Amino acid sequence: MFLIILKNAKKIFGIKKQALVPFLIFGIVIHFFLQRAEARVFDLGAESFSAYIKGTIGPAFTSGLHDDSSGTNISLDSQHKSVRSGEFGFIYSTLLTNIRVGLSVLVPESLQNQSGQNSSGTEVYSLNSELTVTSPTLALEFNFMRSPRSRGVFSLGLGYANLVARNAYTINSSGQSLFGITDFSEELRSTALMYEAGVGYEFLMTDTTTFIVEGGYRWLNFTEIKHNKAVTTFQGVVAKGDIAKNMDGTARSLNITSGYAGISFRIWID
Repeated sequence: MFLIILKNAKKIFGIKKQALVPFLIFGIVIHFFLQRAEARVFDLGAESFSAYIKGTIGPAFTSGLHDDSSGTNISLDSQHKSVRSGEFGFIYSTLLTNIRVGLSVLVPESLQNQSGQNSSGTEVYSLNSELTVTSPTLALEFNFMRSPRSRGVFSLGLGYANLVARNAYTINSSGQSLFGITDFSEELRSTALMYEAGVGYEFLMTDTTTFIVEGGYRWLNFTEIKHNKAVTTFQGVVAKGDIAKNMDGTARSLNITSGYAGISFRIWID
């Protein structure tokens, strides 16, 4: 079953199978823990260790990776319709606070075959753009409204985010005449600190598994983006390690700061 999910990751989840591998490994670990779990009277205040998996979705945003760097006087739709994320890891819990350590993967909806048009409305190229952000995360949670089978949770988190992005341009004959270049793709990299704050409600779902509904806000802004390979772009020839720039010469940035809604499953094993 895991191999079937991995093979069809792009079709099912809209992401590359490489991004799904850590989650499948984590799922196998969770399955092992569930096999070991024993029936017992459940009390959230007495539980101390769990594995968890979390998913969130956030609103659309306009990408700064190509909207001002894809040619002069070009009309281009650069809006990513949503930002999805998955996170997994482990939690150490006490009566009042929890420490959560995990790995988060953010995957904004990719842009496929976006039409770049000149001032006359003529298409000069098409763009495919995709990006992924991975971040180890550490969060401190505060428990309130406690009962044996439910509680409120307020969390503050910190992560070190790594951006991997790719913009691929297919330039037609009109574009080649206009720009003097042919098809190319640029690979971009960046890092930034990520901050999160959220509030949720956790309650018992099965014998040892709790379910959380939550909402929160994520601060993530990449201010120094670099090329990861040498290529000829709309700005001319760039080398690996060069700062990625817009058409006016200013540095590109990418701000994915937004609110989010999410759900989590926690499997308590001690």
